[in-house]
Amino acid sequence: MTMTIYLSALKRNIPHDHHESDLYLKDCQDTQELIALYGREKDAKSFRSALDNTTWVEIPFAFDPFWNKIQDREKRLVSFINLVIDMSENDHAGHMIYLNGQAKNALRDFAGMK
Repeated sequence: MTMTIYLSALKRNIPHDHHESDLYLKDCQDTQELIALYGREKDAKSFRSALDNTTWVEIPFAFDPFWNKIQDREKRLVSFINLVIDMSENDHAGHMIYLNGQAKNALRDFAGMK
């Protein structure tokens, strides 16, 4: 598994939070080291927490669990598309699924089967 800034922050026990795909790390020396190590200096933005007035750093698109969930959904969708294509080409227990050639090609293209 590739070590990401998120996984590195977990390994270093840096307090973290997130909003959707954006990772929030409590600002500390470890956080600044990770930002430099992963080359995120230009897009990392500091802000003050409204809860406790401490400084945190927002790193856009770096919260891995968000992307993992998206990837899992895509895999399930591709599996479903493959099932629909298979059922349209083979009679499975009398199921009637018909896809015209254009629809079948569009689904194959989407599923990366072309």
